[in-house]
Amino acid sequence: MYLQGFIGGIVAELCCNVIRNPFELMKQHMQVGNEATLSGVYSYMRTHHGLRGFYMGLGTLLLREIPYSCIQMPIYEAAKLQCVGPNKQFMRPHETAIAGFVAGSIAGVLTNPVDVVKTNIMTQRTLIYKNARDC
Repeated sequence: MYLQGFIGGIVAELCCNVIRNPFELMKQHMQVGNEATLSGVYSYMRTHHGLRGFYMGLGTLLLREIPYSCIQMPIYEAAKLQCVGPNKQFMRPHETAIAGFVAGSIAGVLTNPVDVVKTNIMTQRTLIYKNARDC
């Protein structure tokens, strides 16, 4: 059962992030001040890197998102079991929030180095880093 959950999560992350990557890339460029508008980022990327440029950092995005999900979900499920106990069916809203906070915090701390690499790859104006190893 756990293996199915992991495989399902990996497939979901692959599908989701293929769509998400161009938007994440444009957001990152705006956050670091490379361009002021979405249309400016789009024009720059299209002119200098072509459509393929919108997928710069996809590998590192997946290197962050897949482990994040694989770390977060088991911790969240374990926290739910601790909160629910034998006599309750559902978690109260504050218990759900605490379980999500703990699980997300642990996963975020553990995957943060890969997030830094992803951001560096996505926001480079000229091709300095070809992949995560270069970065």
